Amino acid sequence: MIHKTDLAYMAGIVDGEGCIDIYKHKAAKRSVREYRYTMRLTVGMGRPELPKRLLSLFGGTVHISKPVNSNRSAEWRWSVSSRKAMRVLKEVLPFLFLKKDQAKIAIELQTLQSGWRKEFGGIATPQSVIDKEDELWIELKSKRGRKYREAQM
Repeated sequence: MIHKTDLAYMAGIVDGEGCIDIYKHKAAKRSVREYRYTMRLTVGMGRPELPKRLLSLFGGTVHISKPVNSNRSAEWRWSVSSRKAMRVLKEVLPFLFLKKDQAKIAIELQTLQSGWRKEFGGIATPQSVIDKEDELWIELKSKRGRKYREAQM
């Protein structure tokens, strides 16, 4: 079990340095759908200690990105997605301040996706679920202050 102090600290990191996002990407060729959504939580830092600590506490992955130019340093990026990200967000939710609304939207998306799969099994995604995913994607983008593309990918 993770100590409340670590969860509160993690919430501060997510509020300050984290990114809660829903990625819209092309679906597999065998899929009936043109696109899918994946919820992801990332934290990027200039030093490796914190991303590695998050990896040990919550799982996920850590990647290092090369600097884009000589004025920047490499970035260490910890990330979790889908159900793992939902678990982390649920644990830190009581401590979030700036990104609490974004976390709630992301959790709702993952809950929706997990719920219909259990209910309907391997059949195609119901249109009502697709419509709600679209709505949540737009809502999260607006909370983040980002423009979104209306056109499907």
